Amino acid sequence: MFDSGIREGDPDLYGLSGVTPGEPAAFTVYGTPVQKIEVAKQKSDGSPLKVSDAILSLLDYYDQNAFYSYGGVDAVEETGDSYVFSVYAGVSGNPENFMVLGSDPVDDSVIYHAVPYIPADTSQPPRYIYADYSNNPAYNAFGTYEDYKEGVSGSSVIGSATLITDAAADEDGNLMSRTVTENVYYKTGELVYDSQGRPIQAYEYREITQTQIQDVEDVKWVKVEAIRQEDGTYVIPVEAAYTDSFGAAQTNDGKEQTIEFKAVLKEKKVTLSAEDAEVMGAGFSAGDVMNSASYYVHVKKARAKAYLDYLNMNLVGDDTYIALVSLNYPGQEQIYQDDMTREKAVQVTSARSVRKSRWLRISRPARTEATPTTPTAMRRQIRPRTSGSRRI
Repeated sequence: MFDSGIREGDPDLYGLSGVTPGEPAAFTVYGTPVQKIEVAKQKSDGSPLKVSDAILSLLDYYDQNAFYSYGGVDAVEETGDSYVFSVYAGVSGNPENFMVLGSDPVDDSVIYHAVPYIPADTSQPPRYIYADYSNNPAYNAFGTYEDYKEGVSGSSVIGSATLITDAAADEDGNLMSRTVTENVYYKTGELVYDSQGRPIQAYEYREITQTQIQDVEDVKWVKVEAIRQEDGTYVIPVEAAYTDSFGAAQTNDGKEQTIEFKAVLKEKKVTLSAEDAEVMGAGFSAGDVMNSASYYVHVKKARAKAYLDYLNMNLVGDDTYIALVSLNYPGQEQIYQDDMTREKAVQVTSARSVRKSRWLRISRPARTEATPTTPTAMRRQIRPRTSGSRRI
């Protein structure tokens, strides 16, 4: 249909935008406005609607709106009990504005203004919609006009007026007042208003600073000298009361205390030998690379132990609360195990703060030896209330 309009960039099948038919439209072309006329399938006397009856209904519409000088049928839709005709309702040449005079050009006339409309449905073409303006409330027009003036141009009378308000069409074809965005400037001291005409709340931001004391735990590792023993192990003496690297005195008097140690190795990686791979077992072979920490723990069986009596390599000694007993295998010679503690009670000394030198022994044997089986040993420990804690 040659009066359907076309969107810019869409295939212009009829060359409406001046391009070769079939090429993309160079610009948007708006078709003539259309009006919908509903005609019942059944006439008032009960007889069915004929084609001639439908034509007469359309002609009657144009007769009632004689100011339309351009017409035609654009589309027909069928509903349950009627036909809906979309007909062209415009003026030849599609002028942007035209006036239909009444009894008075100011108080009883209608000015029609063409408003561009692009439907949201892309299957529908762009068209114009007429917005009507009149100062006669009986016409229920979209807007009004003022400052009406007339002039003569040749044999024609030309009128001019200010339309209130300017119209725009949404994507559904509904008319609405056109709005524009513009900058509003204020002088110093004037109230500032939002788009709804309401005063805008002003805010003043002030920086508030305050001094706060925070406790920060800072860790600083300090190298500790170790005493090498004849069997290749190292002994590190640990004092419960000492001065740390920051110059602060530390003690376990009346509180728990934790002292941490870490072993630092010279090499980061170790290449496994055939003997090392045999120790590790399946999945390892000579030439494999391990992290040095894992190597000394799993291959060399390096261990770190804490002793109160490092010379005897046990936790028994002065100022301790551990008693070693030897238990027989159940059913071997006795039916219960108590190492005579039922007849001779274990002595328990009074609780007091323990403050003495502690020794850390790190064992890193070079070979593995079989461990002989010995009777099970049970250590019965009674912890003092004020004793310090150690973590290795």
